[in-house]
Amino acid sequence: MGRIVEGRWKCPYCKTEEILGRYQVCPNCGRQRDKDFKPTLPKDIKNNYVTDEEAKKLNKNPDWMCSYCQSYNSDNNDTCTCCGASRVESDGNYFDIQKKKNLNSNLKNSTPTPTAGEASYAEDKNKKNTLKNLKSNFLSFKSSSVFRYIFFGLIMALFITGIIALVQPKEVTMNVTEVSWNRTIDIEKYQTVEESDWSLPSNARLLHSVQEIHHYDTVLDHYETKSREVPKERITGYNTYYTYNDLGNGYFEEEEHSEPIYETYYETEYYEDPVYREEPVYQTKYYYEIDKWLYERSVKTSGKDKNPYWGNLNLASDERESSKSQQYQITGIVNDKQKNYSISFDDWKKIDVGKDFKLKVSLGTAELIE
Repeated sequence: MGRIVEGRWKCPYCKTEEILGRYQVCPNCGRQRDKDFKPTLPKDIKNNYVTDEEAKKLNKNPDWMCSYCQSYNSDNNDTCTCCGASRVESDGNYFDIQKKKNLNSNLKNSTPTPTAGEASYAEDKNKKNTLKNLKSNFLSFKSSSVFRYIFFGLIMALFITGIIALVQPKEVTMNVTEVSWNRTIDIEKYQTVEESDWSLPSNARLLHSVQEIHHYDTVLDHYETKSREVPKERITGYNTYYTYNDLGNGYFEEEEHSEPIYETYYETEYYEDPVYREEPVYQTKYYYEIDKWLYERSVKTSGKDKNPYWGNLNLASDERESSKSQQYQITGIVNDKQKNYSISFDDWKKIDVGKDFKLKVSLGTAELIE
């Protein structure tokens, strides 16, 4: 049981303040304290504690309210000291009245359901506000970072569109002014070369072998003892504070609380930290000679006529033909500009200088449209 503090209250009629909680009536105007009664703590609590002897005699139950004259009465009374009505018909005690007041206050502050006309008006007003906010947001949006992202996104979209347009095949008419061709034959020579590898090919001739580092494995070498400072907390004392419970009769009961006070300190902690090393792994490396066909030279022919041919190879005994390649081009005027296109041999044969031809072109290549 905590110590008792005598509260204070204000008369709602004559506005007299700091009336002692022990008084049921205002000492200035004589009015009984009513439903608006709500005691407050005195400014100087330490000088307003009730003595232990007085606290033993004090009824700590809340006041009750008369249902006829709406006046508060002490729990010691069975009849209203203001009008004489019986406590049996009372409206409840101090705490019951406070709950009702809080409930009525909440209902009063809650938003009432609008009528049909009010709802329609509110809807129109909301629409106008929405349009106004959209306009305002759009103006501020133009200068925001989001706008910049969208701007760069549009630039990228235009760039991609341009690339697609560039690679998209399109039909043109070309007045051919020149045809050209070139042909290439690559020649290989059978020769002996020296190589090395981690395995020996079946047709190789071993020169020598040696153990060399193939790769490294990470392995645990040892542990090192290290230390670190670890933060911890400990209680250094307790902080005492008080709260005061309204008894509903002009008095308050003190309640003592205690909360621990912590401090942070550090302890040295030792731990084992693994240390690794790179361990070389050896394997046999083979050094050998081997015979291979390797590129040696090319025979090239070209011209600006309609008579392409392959060059004379003149192969030596240790040489052979490897591969052939050929390219065919046409040059002409397209929309008053000179253009060059690569074209297949079959279409190239059908092209004559000085004539117009319809082509499907894309990225420097052309296809003849029959």
